[in-house]
Amino acid sequence: MSNIEAARRSLALPYAREAELAVIGTILTSPSSVFEVSGALRSERFHLDIHREIIQAISDLVQEQHLPDMVKVGEKLRQKMPNFELFGYEGLREFLTYSTDPANLPAYLEDISLYWELREMVQVFADLSVRGRDLPSADVPGFMAEVEEKMNKLQEARSVGGLRPSSEILRETMAQLERLIDDPNSMQGCPSGFVDLDKITSGWHEGEVIILAARPAMGKTALALNFAANAAIKGGKVVAFFSLEMPSSQLMQRLLAMAASIEGHKFRSGEMDGRDFNRLYEAVKEYNVDRIQFDDTGGINVLDLATRCRKLKREKKSLDLIIIDYLQLMTGGPTINSKGSRELEIAFISRSLKSLAKELRCPIIALSQLNRALENRPDKRPKVSDLRESGSIEQDADLVLFVYRDEVYHKDSPDKGIAEVIIGKNRHGSLDTIKVAFDGRFTRFHSLAPGYVKSPS
Repeated sequence: MSNIEAARRSLALPYAREAELAVIGTILTSPSSVFEVSGALRSERFHLDIHREIIQAISDLVQEQHLPDMVKVGEKLRQKMPNFELFGYEGLREFLTYSTDPANLPAYLEDISLYWELREMVQVFADLSVRGRDLPSADVPGFMAEVEEKMNKLQEARSVGGLRPSSEILRETMAQLERLIDDPNSMQGCPSGFVDLDKITSGWHEGEVIILAARPAMGKTALALNFAANAAIKGGKVVAFFSLEMPSSQLMQRLLAMAASIEGHKFRSGEMDGRDFNRLYEAVKEYNVDRIQFDDTGGINVLDLATRCRKLKREKKSLDLIIIDYLQLMTGGPTINSKGSRELEIAFISRSLKSLAKELRCPIIALSQLNRALENRPDKRPKVSDLRESGSIEQDADLVLFVYRDEVYHKDSPDKGIAEVIIGKNRHGSLDTIKVAFDGRFTRFHSLAPGYVKSPS
């Protein structure tokens, strides 16, 4: 035997031997105990073939509403195992010596699942190691995409999701409702910072995808920055801002201009007086706390974005809001790109963002372009059908917001300095139009004063 073969044989896959024996022995000794853990009883997660066969027999009996005692389990095994007579009831009885308190079953099954995940990871990395050696060329981006895909599948496989009893969900729902009743002014989600908008949405909610769309020059990036600043500075939240169009330095200039009330052109010319500098340094103090994390990678693919968000959540122990500027500049990754259809790629990106929002329990605001067709209408206020590549985006979004400023089209508009935030889709509430103030000098949006009277439509 060669040294390599000897090494391979010594690298036996890890498994929870004692836990597997204890689960089988306990169920055979106390058959009724299986009904407390039947949902977690997964035969494929047991390592040894004979253990998998026994657990599958037990699961089949539970499905048939029979107690999995030794006799019935033996009968099931005889039907499925051609060599059962070699194992026999004597082999089953040996498991009884490992029986333990049925109350320990959940802990043993958790241990078995963890070892199953470990074996899956070992196998995935072993396969990737072989695959990497056999690559025809140094296609690092393609190989990284393959690695990411396999890791995502592992993550999905270990998902703790599944059926939950209504009583458990009811308790969570009532606790949340009681908190709201005790404090009517509390916010369920991450605050937008705009009073009238938060009244309708109750903030941005975990697991939701919000689309923010507008024609050029309406201020969608400025409004997104306002959302980020309101969440991070006023709300103390952790925000990830992905800018595929503007460099991070320019975004920071905009944030400082908003916070310090300094005209944007002064950041390019340097023409600031003493009062400007005083306000600027006060603003710098606010943003020197790392609550907003910027990434200005151009053309980032959705898999890389997801990886960076997961990493940020691990490091910060929290991630409360993700903002992407903007959706149509993203790519689906090498595998999706090769399929050629941009509509399929956008659909993949949209679904991936929805899955990421649910996985991280974090709202995602994705900025989007609008079709030029609305420019030919007398009323240029956007509609959901104006979203570019709108099918999948509209379907996956929980909330669709449009930004419209009448003064962009009509210089003598009575609504100068006013922007409309139009709610075009709201999966959990009403549709409405909220008016907010817009100060173009500082690219800043803010709530209108109470009692503001709308201009005639």
